[in-house]
Amino acid sequence: MEKLDFRLMDTHLRLQSEQKELINYIRHFFRLPIEEIQKGDPNIYVNFTLNDTFQISKSYRRISRNIWLGESSLFISEIERLPGLKLGVKIENDRLYIDAFFKDKNQKFMKKIISHPLFDKRNREIQFIVLTYYLIYYPLFYYLERSRNLLILHASAIEHENKGVILAGLGGVGKSTFCLGSLVLKECKFISDNLIFYDSQNIYACPEPISLDATSIDILKQVKHLLIPQNTSFTHNRMRYQIKPESISCKAVPKYLFWLQWGNENKILPLDKGTCIKHLLNINLLAKELREYYLLAAAFDLAFSQSFSTNLYRDTLSLLLSGVDCFTLQFKPGEDLETVFNQTISRILI
Repeated sequence: MEKLDFRLMDTHLRLQSEQKELINYIRHFFRLPIEEIQKGDPNIYVNFTLNDTFQISKSYRRISRNIWLGESSLFISEIERLPGLKLGVKIENDRLYIDAFFKDKNQKFMKKIISHPLFDKRNREIQFIVLTYYLIYYPLFYYLERSRNLLILHASAIEHENKGVILAGLGGVGKSTFCLGSLVLKECKFISDNLIFYDSQNIYACPEPISLDATSIDILKQVKHLLIPQNTSFTHNRMRYQIKPESISCKAVPKYLFWLQWGNENKILPLDKGTCIKHLLNINLLAKELREYYLLAAAFDLAFSQSFSTNLYRDTLSLLLSGVDCFTLQFKPGEDLETVFNQTISRILI
């Protein structure tokens, strides 16, 4: 039995499985050191089993097509994004326990994928990425939101002269490129690329690799020396990267927020705070990875009788943005983003 103990967001996670390939993939995905945490009980315990079955005891009662409830426990028999994956979940002593089972019908799932040359390498990596979300990210999101009041937001963020800058917008609008492009300014540091955590005072980095396509890499050639490529295959024609430590900031007090959107010309306009908050709440619902998380979190709350209020997102955002200057940044699709940045965002930051 392989075991991996590590920390994300000051949270102790333990992944245990007989599948060494999955353990190695998680270690590689998060660039974890060889040394593992051995002391103390984990906040989140995950056990992954291949081609096994979950024994539903008589204490469980079926409440829907794919959900069974027990005493402070839950069993989900079907995950739409990864058919064959089943989850058993329980909370004991404020610790989250996940028992995951995967039925590998084709016997191809657990082959080595990081350096395996077979043609279906990409498909297996996609399966591993989905597993990473359901076994690591989603339990972590749930634990942080319910236990520490650290909420999740679909946005990028940088720090400029010790002031946080949030870059928000719909998927594919250019948040990652603007975020990384800002590193040409010596005063800027990278916080997070795709997801950030926040409370009423600060924004925090989410421990997620950066995903970039070849076009973005070409645009970002001036900061390419700050990117550390991860030796994995392309997923949806994207490669994953990490930022060199000297260019990273883990948290900041936000001072500016830019809502990015395409338009007919490059311009920047003030954005009403109430409208900004509505935009931020809506993009969370539109982000595919967060939609899946909210469904899972709702099932967890049902099992554990949590009274988590969705108003907490709006109330906390209101407090977080109380001292933040909000703007809409409109730019032409295909425009040189370095030029757009220099004409708009950099002028406000400087």
